Amino acid sequence: MKPTHADFRPGKRPRFVPSGKPRRKLPLIRIALLIGVGLLVYARFDDYWPHLRKAATAVAPWSGKTAPAPAHSGALEPVWARDSSRVTLACAAGLENDCCAALESLDQGLCGETQALLAKARWKQRISHSHAPAGKEALLLEARAIVSDLGDWGLELSGLRGNDDAGVYLFRRAAGISTWCDAARGCLRDPLPRTPLAQGHLQEDAEEARHGGMNGHWVSGVRQVLAVLPGHVVSVDSTPSGVTVTVYHGREIYAEYGPLEPAHGVRSGAPVKAGSHLGDVLASAAGTEGNVLTVRIVQAGQSRDPAMFWGIQAVPVPEPESVDGEQFSGVP
Repeated sequence: MKPTHADFRPGKRPRFVPSGKPRRKLPLIRIALLIGVGLLVYARFDDYWPHLRKAATAVAPWSGKTAPAPAHSGALEPVWARDSSRVTLACAAGLENDCCAALESLDQGLCGETQALLAKARWKQRISHSHAPAGKEALLLEARAIVSDLGDWGLELSGLRGNDDAGVYLFRRAAGISTWCDAARGCLRDPLPRTPLAQGHLQEDAEEARHGGMNGHWVSGVRQVLAVLPGHVVSVDSTPSGVTVTVYHGREIYAEYGPLEPAHGVRSGAPVKAGSHLGDVLASAAGTEGNVLTVRIVQAGQSRDPAMFWGIQAVPVPEPESVDGEQFSGVP
């Protein structure tokens, strides 16, 4: 038997040797499952999106304004919107006790703002008397988030709902304005100021304006002085030039009328209506243009521009005539 010899010659090796685990091919069943899940999410995207958004924004956009913990077991619970932009509070027993405390815990001033709104609506006879005792009417309040020019977040009252003898009322305030409106009962607009002198005009004193003066000089052919807004008399002061009557017209607006001769009954604390007779302008000197009344408007401690307060254009004071570059006073 002839022996055979082993072949020790190196065989042919592959030019490329892959490293790592071999690639696995996706079965067709897995591809079908992925397509099915994608179609299901696409079909019900509107149902899943609120939950995804809530999970993505777990922290409120403005911290520090979350619903406060109740001080005791009987405290009211505010209800916040999902995006923390609005909060509602149901007060079954009116603004007393727990309701006012819950409003103040949300933001200081909300309770006072609500009380002022209710008082204004009753004063304008937009809300009638209710069968419930005073201050015990069931209310549903809404406040919305606002941001100041300095970037500070807060809340302002934006909705008030209740019941009276005429039925359900719902006053709402649009963003950026102060007027409250009900679809059936109208709006709670502030009255526009009337002129203190009938058939007159506002005169602009350029010299006084240059020195920072903000007095309004009304010129008219009549002498009867009228209140520009409703309010009450604060003081009646005597000055060397005459008597000055100061009236508080609400909204932190004070008006000083003078010099004049006060009418009968004009005294400190006396109520006035828009157009009430406050007195008569002092008789003008011969040769002057009509009767002149000075009215100074002060709001929140700051003098108001008379032209902007009345929303009219002031008539400039005519410059005195001059002869050869010198002012002529008309006095020989």
